[in-house]
Amino acid sequence: MKAKNKSSLTEVAKWQRRRKIKQMIAASVCGVIAVISAVISFGAFGSNAWEEIYGALGISDFSDSAKGYPLCVSFIDVGDGDCILIECEGHAALIDSGALSLDGIASKYIKKRNIESLDFILCTHWDDDHIGDMRAVIENVNVQKCYVTRLAEEKVTGSTKRLVQTLNEKAITKETLDCGSVIRLGGMILEVISPKRVYDEDNDNSIVFRAVYGEVSFLLTGDAGEEAEADIIASENDIKSTVLKVSHHGSKTATTENFLKAVSPQIAIISVGDTNKYLPNRDTVERIESFGCELLRTDEDGTIILASDGKKIYKYKEKK
Repeated sequence: MKAKNKSSLTEVAKWQRRRKIKQMIAASVCGVIAVISAVISFGAFGSNAWEEIYGALGISDFSDSAKGYPLCVSFIDVGDGDCILIECEGHAALIDSGALSLDGIASKYIKKRNIESLDFILCTHWDDDHIGDMRAVIENVNVQKCYVTRLAEEKVTGSTKRLVQTLNEKAITKETLDCGSVIRLGGMILEVISPKRVYDEDNDNSIVFRAVYGEVSFLLTGDAGEEAEADIIASENDIKSTVLKVSHHGSKTATTENFLKAVSPQIAIISVGDTNKYLPNRDTVERIESFGCELLRTDEDGTIILASDGKKIYKYKEKK
């Protein structure tokens, strides 16, 4: 009888230890979740401490974390090139695609975001590092419409001809955008503010537009240079924006001091490859940093995701 009682007491003790361990694990998990939630909540334009916490937990892919917001703008790391995915209230659009890629970086990222259809694709201009991989996007994702710049197609070859051919094969409508054109994507309004005229420098013919959602705004500039910037400043357009996509990968040919003052961004983003010896230009980087806005770069930060509820912007990064 004593042996039986002793055995029973032993089982009770084991059960109590197991229960205590479970409680400790549950408390730890809740604590981690609470810390992450708190850090993310205070992450708008603030510290990137949340990234360190994710890193400590061994998590490097943050794109899923941004899915709960009505607006998500991804500056995709495509190396030397531009590629921006905008998701707004169940709608999606792609601005440029980066250069031709054997890995199909743009289309793979779109698939990873579980996007099966794009309301439109927009080619800011005809440079290969901006539209070289757009054909692969069209072949892998349903595209409803394509917007292009007015620059004559006959002036360019290679990727442009292949893209136009694919658009025709897929019977995708191709529409030219002019200054003043307005596009809607869910609750976001995109207004084209350049090119104001036909420029001798092809980069200046880039489509530049200001995208507004609630209280946040994005100025996306393609490769527009100083001459186009001067015309934009001289216009009556409201170009003050929360986020500036720095033109021409941080080249010395754009992002003048006057343009920065007019835009007054809180965040500036440079899309550039990590093996580029010439870009971004040092003077341009120093000018942006001295202006006081936060500078993010795809060569250093990987894909940069800016999520928003229309009031604040929350930053996420996906490093390679």
